Amino acid sequence: MVTFDYDMAFSRVVGWITLAEQALLRDSCISIAGMGGVGGSYAISLARLGVGKFKIADFDIFETHNVNRQIGAFISTLGKPKAEVIKNMILDINPTAIVEVYEKGIVQDNVDSFLEGSMMYIDGLDLFCIIEREQVFRRAYELGIPATTVAPVGAGSVTVNFMPNKMSFDDFFGTYRESDLQKKMICFAIGMTLNSKHLKYICDSEAINLKDKSLPSLICGIQSATAVMTTEVFKILLNRGQVFPAPYVVNYDPYLNRYKRSYIFLGSKNPWFLIKKYFANKLFFKDNP
Repeated sequence: MVTFDYDMAFSRVVGWITLAEQALLRDSCISIAGMGGVGGSYAISLARLGVGKFKIADFDIFETHNVNRQIGAFISTLGKPKAEVIKNMILDINPTAIVEVYEKGIVQDNVDSFLEGSMMYIDGLDLFCIIEREQVFRRAYELGIPATTVAPVGAGSVTVNFMPNKMSFDDFFGTYRESDLQKKMICFAIGMTLNSKHLKYICDSEAINLKDKSLPSLICGIQSATAVMTTEVFKILLNRGQVFPAPYVVNYDPYLNRYKRSYIFLGSKNPWFLIKKYFANKLFFKDNP
Protein backbone atom coordinates (compact mmCIF):
# COMPACT_ATOMS: atom_id res chain seq x y z
CA MET A 1 0.00 0.00 0.00
CA VAL A 2 1.33 3.43 -0.98
CA THR A 3 1.80 5.91 1.87
CA PHE A 4 0.50 9.33 0.87
CA ASP A 5 2.86 12.28 1.32
CA TYR A 6 1.12 15.62 0.72
CA ASP A 7 4.35 17.60 0.35
CA MET A 8 5.71 15.17 -2.23
CA ALA A 9 2.38 14.94 -4.10
CA PHE A 10 2.26 18.70 -4.65
CA SER A 11 6.00 19.43 -4.74
CA ARG A 12 5.93 20.28 -8.46
CA VAL A 13 3.82 23.39 -7.88
CA VAL A 14 6.57 24.87 -5.71
CA GLY A 15 8.30 27.54 -7.73
CA TRP A 16 5.05 28.97 -8.98
CA ILE A 17 3.73 28.78 -5.42
CA THR A 18 5.78 29.18 -2.24
CA LEU A 19 5.76 26.61 0.55
CA ALA A 20 3.85 29.08 2.75
CA GLU A 21 1.25 29.56 0.01
CA GLN A 22 0.95 25.81 -0.43
CA ALA A 23 0.23 25.48 3.28
CA LEU A 24 -2.45 28.17 2.94
CA LEU A 25 -4.09 26.29 0.05
CA ARG A 26 -4.02 23.08 2.04
CA ASP A 27 -5.84 24.80 4.90
CA SER A 28 -8.36 26.60 2.66
CA CYS A 29 -11.99 25.54 2.32
CA ILE A 30 -13.80 26.07 -0.98
CA SER A 31 -17.56 25.73 -1.45
CA ILE A 32 -18.66 24.53 -4.89
CA ALA A 33 -22.32 24.16 -5.88
CA GLY A 34 -22.95 21.82 -8.80
CA MET A 35 -20.75 18.81 -9.61
CA GLY A 36 -21.72 18.42 -13.26
CA GLY A 37 -20.23 20.18 -16.29
CA VAL A 38 -17.87 22.68 -14.71
CA GLY A 39 -18.32 22.15 -10.97
CA GLY A 40 -16.82 18.68 -10.86
CA SER A 41 -13.96 19.77 -13.07
CA TYR A 42 -13.30 22.74 -10.78
CA ALA A 43 -13.17 20.47 -7.74
CA ILE A 44 -10.69 18.07 -9.33
CA SER A 45 -8.49 20.89 -10.63
CA LEU A 46 -8.40 22.55 -7.20
CA ALA A 47 -7.62 19.23 -5.56
CA ARG A 48 -4.60 18.96 -7.87
CA LEU A 49 -3.61 22.51 -6.91
CA GLY A 50 -3.46 21.28 -3.31
CA VAL A 51 -6.63 22.77 -1.82
CA GLY A 52 -7.37 20.65 1.23
CA LYS A 53 -10.99 21.29 2.22
CA PHE A 54 -14.15 21.21 0.13
CA LYS A 55 -17.88 21.62 0.54
CA ILE A 56 -19.61 20.26 -2.55
CA ALA A 57 -23.32 20.22 -3.35
CA ASP A 58 -25.33 18.31 -5.97
CA PHE A 59 -28.49 16.19 -5.83
CA ASP A 60 -28.16 14.72 -9.32
CA ILE A 61 -26.79 11.47 -10.75
CA PHE A 62 -24.59 10.92 -13.79
CA GLU A 63 -26.44 10.08 -17.02
CA THR A 64 -25.29 9.08 -20.49
CA HIS A 65 -25.70 12.59 -21.95
CA ASN A 66 -23.13 13.86 -19.40
CA VAL A 67 -20.27 11.81 -20.88
CA ASN A 68 -19.19 14.42 -23.45
CA ARG A 69 -18.11 16.98 -20.86
CA GLN A 70 -18.45 16.01 -17.19
CA ILE A 71 -15.24 14.88 -15.52
CA GLY A 72 -16.95 12.34 -13.29
CA ALA A 73 -19.07 10.78 -16.04
CA PHE A 74 -17.84 7.32 -17.03
CA ILE A 75 -19.71 4.19 -18.01
CA SER A 76 -18.86 2.89 -14.55
CA THR A 77 -20.39 5.93 -12.79
CA LEU A 78 -23.68 6.22 -14.68
CA GLY A 79 -26.55 6.27 -12.22
CA LYS A 80 -24.29 7.23 -9.32
CA PRO A 81 -24.60 10.51 -7.33
CA LYS A 82 -22.37 13.18 -8.83
CA ALA A 83 -21.24 14.61 -5.50
CA GLU A 84 -20.19 11.21 -4.14
CA VAL A 85 -18.27 10.36 -7.32
CA ILE A 86 -16.40 13.68 -7.23
CA LYS A 87 -15.69 13.27 -3.51
CA ASN A 88 -14.09 9.90 -4.20
CA MET A 89 -12.03 11.38 -7.05
CA ILE A 90 -10.77 14.17 -4.76
CA LEU A 91 -9.80 11.64 -2.10
CA ASP A 92 -8.07 9.51 -4.72
CA ILE A 93 -5.88 12.54 -5.46
CA ASN A 94 -5.44 13.64 -1.84
CA PRO A 95 -6.54 11.13 0.82
CA THR A 96 -6.00 13.78 3.52
CA ALA A 97 -8.55 16.16 1.98
CA ILE A 98 -11.71 16.95 3.91
CA VAL A 99 -14.79 16.78 1.68
CA GLU A 100 -18.25 17.59 2.99
CA VAL A 101 -21.08 16.53 0.68
CA TYR A 102 -24.48 18.23 0.45
CA GLU A 103 -26.41 15.45 -1.25
CA LYS A 104 -29.64 17.44 -1.50
CA GLY A 105 -27.87 20.18 -3.45
CA ILE A 106 -28.48 23.80 -2.51
CA VAL A 107 -31.74 24.43 -0.68
CA GLN A 108 -32.83 27.47 1.28
CA ASP A 109 -32.12 26.01 4.71
CA ASN A 110 -28.55 24.83 4.03
CA VAL A 111 -26.96 27.87 2.37
CA ASP A 112 -25.44 29.21 5.61
CA SER A 113 -23.98 25.82 6.53
CA PHE A 114 -22.67 25.38 2.98
CA LEU A 115 -20.78 28.70 3.11
CA GLU A 116 -19.67 28.55 6.74
CA GLY A 117 -15.89 28.51 7.07
CA SER A 118 -15.30 28.87 3.32
CA MET A 119 -12.66 31.15 1.88
CA MET A 120 -14.44 31.33 -1.48
CA TYR A 121 -17.61 30.25 -3.28
CA ILE A 122 -17.42 28.80 -6.77
CA ASP A 123 -20.47 28.58 -9.00
CA GLY A 124 -20.87 25.29 -10.83
CA LEU A 125 -24.65 25.33 -10.99
CA ASP A 126 -26.57 24.56 -14.14
CA LEU A 127 -27.76 27.63 -16.06
CA PHE A 128 -31.34 26.77 -15.12
CA CYS A 129 -30.76 26.71 -11.33
CA ILE A 130 -31.29 30.45 -11.10
CA ILE A 131 -33.08 30.61 -7.73
CA GLU A 132 -30.34 28.60 -6.01
CA ARG A 133 -27.71 30.72 -7.73
CA GLU A 134 -29.30 33.93 -6.45
CA GLN A 135 -29.49 32.58 -2.91
CA VAL A 136 -25.87 31.48 -2.67
CA PHE A 137 -24.35 34.56 -4.31
CA ARG A 138 -26.50 36.88 -2.20
CA ARG A 139 -25.53 35.17 1.04
CA ALA A 140 -21.85 34.97 0.10
CA TYR A 141 -21.87 38.72 -0.56
CA GLU A 142 -23.54 39.37 2.81
CA LEU A 143 -20.86 37.27 4.52
CA GLY A 144 -18.00 38.97 2.67
CA ILE A 145 -16.98 35.76 0.87
CA PRO A 146 -15.47 36.19 -2.63
CA ALA A 147 -17.55 34.38 -5.25
CA THR A 148 -16.86 33.61 -8.89
CA THR A 149 -18.84 32.33 -11.84
CA VAL A 150 -17.13 31.16 -15.03
CA ALA A 151 -19.46 30.01 -17.79
CA PRO A 152 -18.24 27.62 -20.49
CA VAL A 153 -19.42 29.27 -23.69
CA GLY A 154 -18.66 27.51 -26.95
CA ALA A 155 -14.96 26.66 -26.93
CA GLY A 156 -14.18 29.37 -24.39
CA SER A 157 -15.34 30.93 -21.16
CA VAL A 158 -16.79 34.06 -19.59
CA THR A 159 -15.77 35.15 -16.09
CA VAL A 160 -17.39 37.43 -13.52
CA ASN A 161 -15.89 37.85 -10.02
CA PHE A 162 -17.91 39.16 -7.09
CA MET A 163 -15.66 40.61 -4.41
CA PRO A 164 -16.54 42.13 -1.03
CA ASN A 165 -17.49 45.83 -1.23
CA LYS A 166 -17.70 45.72 -5.04
CA MET A 167 -20.74 45.26 -7.30
CA SER A 168 -22.99 42.41 -6.15
CA PHE A 169 -24.52 39.56 -8.14
CA ASP A 170 -27.95 41.18 -7.70
CA ASP A 171 -26.83 44.52 -9.10
CA PHE A 172 -24.83 43.03 -11.95
CA PHE A 173 -27.43 40.59 -13.27
CA GLY A 174 -30.63 42.19 -11.95
CA THR A 175 -32.35 38.82 -11.66
CA TYR A 176 -34.02 39.87 -8.41
CA ARG A 177 -36.17 42.37 -10.32
CA GLU A 178 -37.88 39.53 -12.18
CA SER A 179 -40.41 37.10 -10.72
CA ASP A 180 -40.62 34.87 -13.80
CA LEU A 181 -37.96 32.13 -13.83
CA GLN A 182 -37.45 32.40 -17.59
CA LYS A 183 -36.84 36.14 -17.32
CA LYS A 184 -34.39 35.62 -14.47
CA MET A 185 -32.52 33.09 -16.57
CA ILE A 186 -32.40 35.49 -19.52
CA CYS A 187 -30.92 38.21 -17.28
CA PHE A 188 -28.17 35.83 -16.17
CA ALA A 189 -27.45 34.61 -19.69
CA ILE A 190 -27.23 38.16 -21.03
CA GLY A 191 -24.86 39.24 -18.27
CA MET A 192 -22.55 36.33 -19.05
CA THR A 193 -22.60 36.77 -22.82
CA LEU A 194 -23.03 40.51 -23.31
CA ASN A 195 -19.89 40.90 -25.42
CA SER A 196 -19.35 37.28 -26.47
CA LYS A 197 -19.01 36.31 -30.14
CA HIS A 198 -19.50 32.56 -29.73
CA LEU A 199 -22.63 32.42 -31.88
CA LYS A 200 -20.42 33.14 -34.89
CA TYR A 201 -19.40 29.50 -35.01
CA ILE A 202 -22.44 27.60 -33.77
CA CYS A 203 -23.65 25.41 -36.63
CA ASP A 204 -27.18 24.67 -35.38
CA SER A 205 -28.83 27.39 -33.31
CA GLU A 206 -31.90 25.21 -32.81
CA ALA A 207 -29.82 23.12 -30.41
CA ILE A 208 -30.18 26.02 -27.96
CA ASN A 209 -33.52 25.23 -26.35
CA LEU A 210 -34.19 27.15 -23.15
CA LYS A 211 -37.74 25.84 -22.90
CA ASP A 212 -36.57 22.22 -22.75
CA LYS A 213 -33.47 23.17 -20.72
CA SER A 214 -31.14 21.85 -23.39
CA LEU A 215 -27.90 23.52 -24.46
CA PRO A 216 -24.99 22.30 -26.62
CA SER A 217 -21.60 21.99 -24.94
CA LEU A 218 -17.95 21.32 -25.77
CA ILE A 219 -15.28 19.77 -23.57
CA CYS A 220 -12.85 22.52 -24.62
CA GLY A 221 -15.26 25.08 -23.15
CA ILE A 222 -15.35 23.14 -19.86
CA GLN A 223 -11.56 22.92 -19.78
CA SER A 224 -11.20 26.60 -20.65
CA ALA A 225 -13.55 27.54 -17.82
CA THR A 226 -11.69 25.22 -15.45
CA ALA A 227 -8.31 26.75 -16.24
CA VAL A 228 -9.68 30.25 -15.71
CA MET A 229 -11.53 29.36 -12.50
CA THR A 230 -8.50 27.61 -11.01
CA THR A 231 -6.39 30.67 -11.76
CA GLU A 232 -8.95 33.04 -10.24
CA VAL A 233 -9.01 30.95 -7.05
CA PHE A 234 -5.20 30.91 -7.05
CA LYS A 235 -5.09 34.71 -7.27
CA ILE A 236 -7.88 35.44 -4.80
CA LEU A 237 -6.80 32.99 -2.09
CA LEU A 238 -3.11 33.90 -2.31
CA ASN A 239 -3.84 37.61 -2.76
CA ARG A 240 -1.59 38.10 -5.75
CA GLY A 241 -2.18 38.79 -9.41
CA GLN A 242 -4.81 41.21 -10.66
CA VAL A 243 -8.45 40.27 -10.13
CA PHE A 244 -11.15 42.13 -12.07
CA PRO A 245 -14.40 42.27 -10.05
CA ALA A 246 -17.87 42.93 -11.43
CA PRO A 247 -18.89 44.93 -13.37
CA TYR A 248 -15.87 43.64 -15.31
CA VAL A 249 -16.55 40.64 -17.55
CA VAL A 250 -13.68 38.68 -19.07
CA ASN A 251 -14.24 36.74 -22.31
CA TYR A 252 -11.74 34.19 -23.58
CA ASP A 253 -12.40 32.19 -26.75
CA PRO A 254 -9.55 30.11 -28.21
CA TYR A 255 -11.65 29.19 -31.25
CA LEU A 256 -11.83 32.86 -32.23
CA ASN A 257 -8.34 33.62 -30.84
CA ARG A 258 -10.07 36.31 -28.80
CA TYR A 259 -9.58 37.78 -25.34
CA LYS A 260 -11.71 40.72 -24.25
CA ARG A 261 -12.16 42.42 -20.89
CA SER A 262 -15.24 44.65 -20.69
CA TYR A 263 -16.41 47.08 -18.03
CA ILE A 264 -20.22 46.90 -17.95
CA PHE A 265 -21.02 50.30 -16.47
CA LEU A 266 -24.07 50.08 -14.14
CA GLY A 267 -24.27 46.31 -14.61
CA SER A 268 -27.86 45.26 -15.30
CA LYS A 269 -28.85 48.92 -15.75
CA ASN A 270 -26.39 49.37 -18.60
CA PRO A 271 -28.26 50.52 -21.75
CA TRP A 272 -26.77 47.73 -23.90
CA PHE A 273 -27.77 45.17 -21.27
CA LEU A 274 -31.34 46.53 -21.23
CA ILE A 275 -31.59 46.51 -25.03
CA LYS A 276 -30.44 42.90 -25.29
CA LYS A 277 -32.75 41.94 -22.45
CA TYR A 278 -35.72 43.53 -24.21
CA PHE A 279 -35.14 41.69 -27.49
CA ALA A 280 -34.29 38.39 -25.76
CA ASN A 281 -37.54 38.49 -23.80
CA LYS A 282 -39.49 39.46 -26.91
CA LEU A 283 -37.99 36.58 -28.90
CA PHE A 284 -38.34 33.98 -26.16
CA PHE A 285 -41.88 34.79 -25.11
CA LYS A 286 -43.03 35.10 -28.71
CA ASP A 287 -41.99 31.49 -29.30
CA ASN A 288 -43.00 30.34 -25.82
CA PRO A 289 -46.20 32.18 -24.82
